[in-house]
Amino acid sequence: MPENYDKTLVSYVDVLGFAELLKERTSTDIARLLRTMKQNFAAGGRVHRTRNDEIVKIFKSFNFSDLIVRTTRIEPDAEIRDIIESELFYLSENQLSLAVEGILIRGGICTDELCAVPEDSIVFGPALVKSYKLESEYAVYPRIVIDRDMIWEAQDKGYIAFWQDYCSRGDDGAYFVDYLFGASLTGLEVGMPGDQPDAERRIQGHRDMIVNFVEKRIRGQSNRIAERIKQKWTWLGLYHNSTIRRLKERLQQSTKGRNLDRFLVPEESLKF
Repeated sequence: MPENYDKTLVSYVDVLGFAELLKERTSTDIARLLRTMKQNFAAGGRVHRTRNDEIVKIFKSFNFSDLIVRTTRIEPDAEIRDIIESELFYLSENQLSLAVEGILIRGGICTDELCAVPEDSIVFGPALVKSYKLESEYAVYPRIVIDRDMIWEAQDKGYIAFWQDYCSRGDDGAYFVDYLFGASLTGLEVGMPGDQPDAERRIQGHRDMIVNFVEKRIRGQSNRIAERIKQKWTWLGLYHNSTIRRLKERLQQSTKGRNLDRFLVPEESLKF
């Protein structure tokens, strides 16, 4: 490994369709959105406790406009399983919360070599390049793509089961952060503590966000909407319904599981 490079977990995230948001929302709204994203994605970082019981800061966050880069240095004696599980949980919670507000994000997450100097706003290295390529070439839809090397390593070392509820594989073979399933399952199974939003309310919000966009923005003017935009919303609607059915199957023994059908996006809303 080159000098000053560290093995690092990198999450590269930006807003899908940000150029359109600039046309549709006021500068005040955009500034509020970027401020919220900066604060939320700069939180939730981990520290590392050494064998000598020393606390070491390993998390750093960088942002430019709607681009967020989260980096977590992986110490030689660190439990990488726990680091990845924590990051997937955090990304899922934030992606769902933003989606309910009508903000869709995409990105890439990987582990590789990185040099990060936050005091100079400098970050570079193979991990950043890889996470960018995952976002730009494979994300396509509103999803955070997970590098296959991470999945294969987790399978080989036997810890994939610890965070499999937070990752899924698309029809195109790409693995991605399964934000709606992971975040919703946690809330439905154990409930959200304190003042955290209710799981069913967020599922309803996710459904309404999709239906409202289709009805207001696509329905009736489908011929004037770019095909790539229609594909993204079709993917999102299908992902939502697939997740509802999987949640229902997982929770079939509980009242919450039996009542999930009411959150499905109507089939007619996916025909445009």
